[in-house]
Amino acid sequence: MRILLISRGDVFPPFHGAASRIVNTAKYLSKESCEVFFLPSQSDKYYVFRKGEIEEIQFSPFLRDIKSNIGKIDSILERMEIPKEDHILYRPLLARDIILRAMALSFNNDFDIIQAEFPAFAIPAFLAKKVRIRRKIKQVLVEHNVEFERIGISSPSINKKGIKNLKRIEKLACRLSDMIVTVSDNDREKLLGIGISGTKVTVIPHGVDLENYVNLQGNEIREKLGISSDAIVLFYHGVYDYKPNRDALFRIVNNIFMSLKQKGINVVVLAVGQDPPTELKREGVFLTGGVENLPDFIDASDLCLVPLTGGGGTRLKILEYFAAKKPVISTLKGVEGINAKDGVQYIRAERDEDFVRYIEQYHVSKEKFLQIGENGFKFVQQYDWSNIARLYIKLYQNLIS
Repeated sequence: MRILLISRGDVFPPFHGAASRIVNTAKYLSKESCEVFFLPSQSDKYYVFRKGEIEEIQFSPFLRDIKSNIGKIDSILERMEIPKEDHILYRPLLARDIILRAMALSFNNDFDIIQAEFPAFAIPAFLAKKVRIRRKIKQVLVEHNVEFERIGISSPSINKKGIKNLKRIEKLACRLSDMIVTVSDNDREKLLGIGISGTKVTVIPHGVDLENYVNLQGNEIREKLGISSDAIVLFYHGVYDYKPNRDALFRIVNNIFMSLKQKGINVVVLAVGQDPPTELKREGVFLTGGVENLPDFIDASDLCLVPLTGGGGTRLKILEYFAAKKPVISTLKGVEGINAKDGVQYIRAERDEDFVRYIEQYHVSKEKFLQIGENGFKFVQQYDWSNIARLYIKLYQNLIS
């Protein structure tokens, strides 16, 4: 089976959850005997995944030299009241470079499936599909979140007009696609709520690459950062220009960390991810930025905190913490979309003082928390990317047949 996957370009290395899902989708589909072409936006190259290996290929000079029309697109998106920080996800609506490159790839290759990751990428996917009039190519849209809702909640600058336009784009993308994949039942219900047919929407959850969680080097990370062996390391990661992640880190540092310090408990915060809020810099708070070896940094921690109160989709970070056998203390929102049980695979906390209380308990006795870490590791085995890839293949086979 041959698949063309079209999505955003900022996926190498896969610092954020969306990038991890995109790269692992391609990688593990290729391990299941699929040939996956990945076309990123704003790139003069594409990638081919075969048997888990990736090959980078330059476009022809003609396709490389297509002039970008980003300036005009951004002006249109601004008039549509779409926040500037989200333009990266909506430029493909009108971006002639990715549209023409997608059409060229489709014309020269016999694809069975063209898959768009995020709504706006459904437009170049649809046009690439139409290039091969006589070939019955099926189009799939993967919704990492219900985007009009996510942006409506997380963006401080969005207004009703912007949300209305985002909803129109999302509905159009769904209607152009033969099948829509959401990462949680909650997101599926939200799409049904705006009139998308239930027969077109299926759930395939996030996965985790368990191969990356073997022989971790967390102790080396602690030594490199100068963290003492008796310190309790509190971990969180995400992309911090995303408001829910930013708010969560502010809670961890300003409320939870400071309360524990006042109680005389030796704790540090290890926060990984792009665009960290520099105003949180202080003694005992490590803001690393993006890292290539995320599992090692998770392994350097003692407890993973997820005090999220907003956002959508499924929290890939939860699965990564489970894969590293780390005890997780999280809000209910933080484990949304994952059927983990409070007191078994994670510990639920909603208020800052609840987080503080559980960390104090860990300081006194670790046994209960270590068992929860083990339970989380057993639970996450079902989310291994090899299993997720097989769900995609089953979906594709049903579509084709």
